[in-house]
Amino acid sequence: MLEAELKRLLAAKRGIPHPSCGRPLFFYGSSSLAKGTDYHLDGRKRYLTPQHPQVIFQYTFSGYGSFKRGRKTFRMEKGMAFFSIVPSAHVYELPTHSPGWSFFYLVFQHPYIAERITSALERHSGVLTLDERHPLIVKSAELIRLKQTGMFRDRIEEESHLFDWMCCALANFSRVDHARKGADEWKTRLAALMEQDTSSLPTIEELAAYFGLTRAHFTRVFKQKSGISPAAFLRQVRLHHIEQDLRLTSKTLKEIARDHGYGDISRLCKAFANCYGVTPAKYRGQ
Repeated sequence: MLEAELKRLLAAKRGIPHPSCGRPLFFYGSSSLAKGTDYHLDGRKRYLTPQHPQVIFQYTFSGYGSFKRGRKTFRMEKGMAFFSIVPSAHVYELPTHSPGWSFFYLVFQHPYIAERITSALERHSGVLTLDERHPLIVKSAELIRLKQTGMFRDRIEEESHLFDWMCCALANFSRVDHARKGADEWKTRLAALMEQDTSSLPTIEELAAYFGLTRAHFTRVFKQKSGISPAAFLRQVRLHHIEQDLRLTSKTLKEIARDHGYGDISRLCKAFANCYGVTPAKYRGQ
């Protein structure tokens, strides 16, 4: 298995120059943290300056850690990887309740790679789920093997392999962006359909016909693109319109329930509370 081969290579790691000792194009390593280990890295407090950024790629073998970028925190479980730029506003650490965290990492110091990955991370969370057969993991193992065995003939050959790895990473970001755009397009079209009449929720068959697909194919594709079922999304749209009515109109709850196809106030209150955490009356009174 590739994971076993990676672990073997990492265990046999020869002395790779520390980034403070010259500037190798890339270096690598691994770590296996036991439960309770004090491990907390703040990307704004690393030793580098913004003039010489690094790209970090870290892949989880087992256990889990925490990666925070912006306002989002990700649980980095087996098969998950993150990209980060050092220095930048991110934190990764071992949570106190984690059973431990085993991972390997690649650190790239090539300025062009740092520039391209930094640009990509402006549109992407930097978190991916990759099995060990994914091209990016295969290429990572190949980089480590070539570095470990001294097989790079010169700096130019090393750069060519690094650029190949970078292109694979950027292509993966592009696929994620494309999928996100596809999901947004489907949601926009469904929302437009809902705008026509929010009192009558279309059937899945009607929605599938609207997209020219069978019911089964439509449900499967929509869930792949958006992460939720069509019915769940349509309920979200309906509840969004209800929220707007509560906030922007003086309609009674009975009128709102009737206008949005809930039939009676109790059904409306239950659905709204499940979504927003409060009853419609309390929401309106806030």
